[in-house]
Amino acid sequence: MARGKAARSIHFSKLSPGLTGALGFLLVLLAPGLGQAVTPMDYYNSLVAGGNDAGFKDGAFALARFNGPSGLAMNEGGDELFVADSRNHRIRVVHLDWNNDVETLAGNDTAGATDGPVSIATFNHPTKLAMASGNLLVVYDDGNHSIRLIDLKTQAVSTLAQNLNVADLLYRPQDNSLYFSEPDSRKVEKLDMKSLEVSTVLSNNPQVPSPAALCLYEDNLCVADSNSATIYEVPPPNGPSTVATPAPLSVLGNVKDLLALCSSDGNLYALQRGGFLWKVAPEPGMVKFPTPWGFLFKNQDHQGRFPFLNLPGDRPVGFLASLIEARKFYISTDNSVLSVRDYSFEKYWGAMEWDGRPLTDFDYPPKKPPRTFRILTIGASRNSESVPVPPDPDTPVNEDLESGDPMVSNFSKQLEFMLNTEVALGNRDIHFEVMNISRRGDALSTFVCQDVPTIVEKYDIDLVLALTDRSGYKDYYMKPLTSEGIPAQTAPPGYMDKPLSQRAATAEARDILQRLKKLKMPVSEKQDCPGDQLWDLMCSPDPQIRNDMIELTGRRLKILSDKIANLRTSSGSLPQLYFYYVPCADFPNECCDSFYGDLCGRFHLDFFDLSEPYNALVRSYYPTDTNHYTVYGNELIAVLLEHYLIENNLIPFHSALGMGRSQ
Repeated sequence: MARGKAARSIHFSKLSPGLTGALGFLLVLLAPGLGQAVTPMDYYNSLVAGGNDAGFKDGAFALARFNGPSGLAMNEGGDELFVADSRNHRIRVVHLDWNNDVETLAGNDTAGATDGPVSIATFNHPTKLAMASGNLLVVYDDGNHSIRLIDLKTQAVSTLAQNLNVADLLYRPQDNSLYFSEPDSRKVEKLDMKSLEVSTVLSNNPQVPSPAALCLYEDNLCVADSNSATIYEVPPPNGPSTVATPAPLSVLGNVKDLLALCSSDGNLYALQRGGFLWKVAPEPGMVKFPTPWGFLFKNQDHQGRFPFLNLPGDRPVGFLASLIEARKFYISTDNSVLSVRDYSFEKYWGAMEWDGRPLTDFDYPPKKPPRTFRILTIGASRNSESVPVPPDPDTPVNEDLESGDPMVSNFSKQLEFMLNTEVALGNRDIHFEVMNISRRGDALSTFVCQDVPTIVEKYDIDLVLALTDRSGYKDYYMKPLTSEGIPAQTAPPGYMDKPLSQRAATAEARDILQRLKKLKMPVSEKQDCPGDQLWDLMCSPDPQIRNDMIELTGRRLKILSDKIANLRTSSGSLPQLYFYYVPCADFPNECCDSFYGDLCGRFHLDFFDLSEPYNALVRSYYPTDTNHYTVYGNELIAVLLEHYLIENNLIPFHSALGMGRSQ
C-alpha cells in the first residue's frame, strides 16, 4: 500500500498454507534441493557450524564437521570466524557472510610443524587463536608448544616462538602486542608484534600463581588463575613483576570452574565448566538462555536431556564476542560452534510496566546487525501479555498469572521466531528482530506520539505495527494540551479538581459533552471524563459522537505517522507504519474494527483488519483469549501477521541468498 493515500482495509480471502506455521515449514521441507538451501537460524541461541558427531568436512554449515574445535578468532570486518580444529590439526574458517560455509584455511590430517604456504603448512593440535592487526592470525600450536602466525594476505605460515606451554592468548591493539599466559611457568608474557621481543607482565604473583584465562576489559588486561575463582584486572604494564615487587591487581569478580573470559558492550563475561555463562562486571549475575517455548533454561544435563553447551572442562574452549553485534558470543562446544546472546532475558522477563525502559522487551542493542530487518510492535497490554493455559482442562485459565509469563510467549516473539525459521528453511539472506513497546492500561494513542518516534530512531526500526484497541479519548479531559494540540503525558497538581466542562480543551471534547446532554445521557461535572472510558462512546450509534471520537483519536495517530515519515533508517529508507486490528473476547469487535478502519481512512493511515482470518481459525487454536490472549492466541496472531507481512510484501522476505561463495 502506498503511503499518503486513503487506507484500505484488507481482508484475507484465502490463507496460503505454504506461508504459515507448520504447513509452511512442511512445504519448504519438500521443496527440491533443500539440502543445499538451508541458511543458519539466527535466534538467541543458534548453531553456527558443525554437528554432534566428530569428523572432518568442509562445506555447508550444518553438514560441516569438526573434531574438538577450541580457539576462536574473528577478522576485523566481522564476517570470518576462524576455528582451531584441534584434533583435525587444521585451522578452519566459517564465512559468516556466506551462509556460514566452512572452509579449511591451513593444515591437513597429518600432525606436523611445517611452515610455508598454507597449502603445505601443518599443525599439531592447535588450541588458541587471536587476530592481530594487518590480517595476521596468531595460533598457539599446542602439540608443538609454539606460537605460529598465519599471514592472511600472503597465505603463509611462520613460527614466532617455541618451547611454550600457553593456556590462553590475546592481542592488544593499543600496544600492538600479543599477551599469553603460562601456568606452568607461573607468568604472563607479552610479545611485541613489531620487534618480536618478549617481556614479562606477571611472574610469580601470589594473587595469580598459575595464570590461565585472559581477556581485555575496557582496554585493560584481565587474568584468572587456573586454580582460583577470582578474576583480576592487571594495570598497564610498565615493566616486569616479581615476588618482591608484585603488580597490584584489583578484583573484578569471582567465578568457579572458569574456562574462558571475554568482554562486550562494557560487560565482562566468564564461561564456566558445564556451559554456564556469567556476567562478571559491572553487574554480576548468571546469563540465562531463552527458548521459543516460553521458558528460560540453565545449561545443564537434566533428566537425560543433552545440554545445549557441552563443556566438560577437560579441553580448551573457544569463547569470543562478536565484533559487529553487541553481547553476541561464539562458543566452541563438543564438535560444533554455537552462538548465544545476552539481552537481559531474565531482567525483562514478563515486565509490563513502563519504568523508564525504552522497550517493554528484552535489552536489544541499539545498533542493528547487518542484514537485519527490525519490526516494532506497539500497543496496550494485549501487545505483550501471554496468559498461560494450565495443562489440566478442568483448571480455569487464570488471567492474574499473565504478568509473570515469559516474554517469548507473546506474539511479537513468536513472530520473530517464525519469520527466522522460514528464512532459514527458505535460504533467505535476511534476519528479523521483532521488538515490543506496551503500556499497561493505556490506549495506543495515549503514548505513541511521545515514545515511539524516539524508539524508531534509536533502534533503527524498519516497520512499526500498531495494534489498535481503545480510543484514549479520556486524555482530552484529564490532561492539558501541548503545543501540538494533543494531551500532555501528565497533568499538573489540582488539574482534575476543575469541572469536567473546563477540562474539555478541544472543540470535539466539548461537542461530545453537549451532545450527551442533548441526548439526555448521564454526565456530571465531577466525572473524570464522559462515558465508561472503554467502548461506549467509540460504539455510540450517534454519528456526531462517533465523528468526534474519530477526530480525537486519529489526531494523535496522524502526528505519529508524520513524525515517523520524517525519519530514515540506516539504509536511507523510510520506516513504515501500519495500524491493524485483531479481535479479543471482551471487545465489541464489530464496532472496533469499523471504527479504526474509518479513522485510518480519514487520516490516510495504512490499516489492515485481521478479524476474518482470526475468526476463521480461533476455534482451531482454542483457547485463544480472555481479557488478553493466551499462549495459543499469541501463536495464532503471529501466524496471521507472518502471512500478511509476506503476502503483502511489507518485509524483504523474498531476498534470496546466493548458494555459494564467489571464487
